[in-house]
Amino acid sequence: MIGPLIGLLIGLLIGPKMIPISWENPGSVPRFKPWSSEWDKSDKNYTENNFSVDVIDMDLINKLADNNSFNDAEMQKCRKIQKLKKTEDQNFATSELLNISKTAYTSHLMTFNLSFSDKVSKSYNAPKLAKFGPGLLEFLQKSSIKTNESLLPGYTVIESKSDQNLGGNGLLITLKNNFGFRIFELKQHPHWMSANIVGKTTDSKKIKMILINLHLPSAGKRKKDAILTLNRHVHKITENKPHQKLIILGDYNMDIPQVQKFILKSGLNLARCRVENSSGSRYNGLNMGRMLDHILYKSMGERPNYCTVSHTVDLSDHLPIQAEWSIESIIKTKKISKISPKIIEKHANVLLNHNRFAVLADKNADLDTLCNDT
Repeated sequence: MIGPLIGLLIGLLIGPKMIPISWENPGSVPRFKPWSSEWDKSDKNYTENNFSVDVIDMDLINKLADNNSFNDAEMQKCRKIQKLKKTEDQNFATSELLNISKTAYTSHLMTFNLSFSDKVSKSYNAPKLAKFGPGLLEFLQKSSIKTNESLLPGYTVIESKSDQNLGGNGLLITLKNNFGFRIFELKQHPHWMSANIVGKTTDSKKIKMILINLHLPSAGKRKKDAILTLNRHVHKITENKPHQKLIILGDYNMDIPQVQKFILKSGLNLARCRVENSSGSRYNGLNMGRMLDHILYKSMGERPNYCTVSHTVDLSDHLPIQAEWSIESIIKTKKISKISPKIIEKHANVLLNHNRFAVLADKNADLDTLCNDT
């Protein structure tokens, strides 16, 4: 009797286990190895690396969907993934297929003001940052030496080195890999840096955003210089492309009324993300202080889905602020109305120019004449 019981226990322990597939993280698409016994044994129908799958067994996909409660949208994703080869460009296309073409997906941004300037602070903050940060884009302030990208696995990092002589603290912009976006550095300043984020949807719609990470001085000539150069940079961008999607975020060292004045003086038609769950972003001792970190944006199509402060992260005395936009709001572009000389010429005969003041020169004209002439 003991022998069959032991055999039953071993069978339960080593038997196949159903592991639910999650599409929340497209950068780590699950492998189908646990169900390898249900696949055809040919090399064409099964491989450990699903990015080089030539043929997908849809009967198995449907069966897995029944066992894991897939919804219709998730099933559509499964049906669309066919004949993908393991190349850099096609991995990029795969990322777009899973993310950018779906209006339900979102662009998640986070800004942190934390120390990332030496081995001690990096070894302490980097693991927490990697664990906490699910953001597509992350913006860090106070990074004063070259960052080791291995401390932020899964992200592409561009860095503005600090210049202590000019009062700079160093800045980072990180972009999560395998999300269909690419990042290019645009311009650097001791107190701000800008980057160009580009992508392309599966229906060939281009996505382009300019993101600026800043850490402004609290006062003095350096603050005025930083604001002046920032305004010049942004005005140059908007003069060439008035509807350019733009996000400026970081440590402004300004409270909400001061930032509102900054927005009015800039003349850039910026909007501020309103933080929903906090009146401040920095602790003074054990008490919450003023809101010094802000996210400003322009031409984003719509307001963010939310903007919140995370009270559970102890990376520094500044709390991280996060905001989220739908991908659809980033894709949307305003239609620019232009005056067409050809249309004006075509309809010139119906365009009238009334000089309402010429009739008043005739002092002897009666009321009926004035009415008829005008």
